[in-house]
Amino acid sequence: MKTSVLFVDDEKNILQGIKRMLYGMRSEWDMFFANSGKEAIDILHEKDIDIIITDMRMPEMDGNELLRYVRSHFPRTSRIILSGYSDKETILYSTRTAHQFLTKPCDSKSLIQAIRKSYSLHDLINNKDVIKIISKIDRLPSLPEIYHELQTEIDSESVSFQRIGDLISRDIAMSSKVLQLVNSAFFSSAKKITNPRQAAVILGFNTLKSLILYVHIFKQFNNTWNYPFNRLMEHSLNVGKLSNKIACFEYEDKCFANDAFTAGLLHDIGKLVLMQIPNYYKDVENFVTREGCSHAEAEYELFGTSHAEVGAYLLSQWGIPDSIVEVVAFHHQIDNLKNIKSSIVPIIYASDILEKQRDFSKFNFDESFDSKYFCNYKLMDKVHEWACIAENLRN
Repeated sequence: MKTSVLFVDDEKNILQGIKRMLYGMRSEWDMFFANSGKEAIDILHEKDIDIIITDMRMPEMDGNELLRYVRSHFPRTSRIILSGYSDKETILYSTRTAHQFLTKPCDSKSLIQAIRKSYSLHDLINNKDVIKIISKIDRLPSLPEIYHELQTEIDSESVSFQRIGDLISRDIAMSSKVLQLVNSAFFSSAKKITNPRQAAVILGFNTLKSLILYVHIFKQFNNTWNYPFNRLMEHSLNVGKLSNKIACFEYEDKCFANDAFTAGLLHDIGKLVLMQIPNYYKDVENFVTREGCSHAEAEYELFGTSHAEVGAYLLSQWGIPDSIVEVVAFHHQIDNLKNIKSSIVPIIYASDILEKQRDFSKFNFDESFDSKYFCNYKLMDKVHEWACIAENLRN
């Protein structure tokens, strides 16, 4: 089945240009065009639209208002803004409605890449209700203590930008959101950014202040879901730190080590999405206790997918670099990978297992690492070295 894409712009010449530019994609996409928000809504009610790409400044209904409507009434539709260079303030206020941001003029390669990336992992998730939950998300919950520290730092007369970057890099939700923004075409980064601290520097203090104090891009965790949120955050940060240490031990590549930290920090981000399903944690825990399986296996049985695919889908929607998305998608299924593009995958796979251990003297390596990948690539000796790193990091 073809992917359906709806383009919205009040300037007919721009729509005509897009039609000509994407003429060769007719065999892959069904394309629709609207000159206004109202016309777009009519098409959305008539057609099953997968992706909407809209201009920001339009009369009667602007792009942000249109995308709010889409998020509410058509939550599974991916939302992309295509805007001019001078719309920075407006763009900031659209960060809670749009998945990705493109700038005008936009060449065909960038437009095609954005559309394909937005829908590339859609087939990973068969549960339509889960897809709706993912697509409706505008913010993810953050640790209250980090949220308050960040607000205090922003308001401080002696504000430290390094301190701001450190706080953001300790939180799953904050890190993923700043990476979404900095990797958008609007901020024009020369290369893909995977380091949350670097992302914060590129966004700049004034942008971050606006996003935090006025747009409210982050929100505090409210434990209405009865979920052990603090432990999830602690585990994710520890996996990120351990992955970074292992990467430094194995490779003399600072960028690779930074990628390993971020991939480890975000590997369980899908749980922040799934916890919004009523009784998610309780149902999973009961299933695990009853069947003696892993949490991921319980999620597959209950929801037809797991937090790994859910997290990867969300990050892909947000335009996070593929090197991170791949790790998140397959950190529980390393043996199912036919081609591993990134050697970060086995590091995060191992770090996830090792971080949960509290007594390595009783740890069964063969049982915990029964992966064919680790055997085929003779990584078991490495795992013993990595366990020493994990133990030293804990001490």
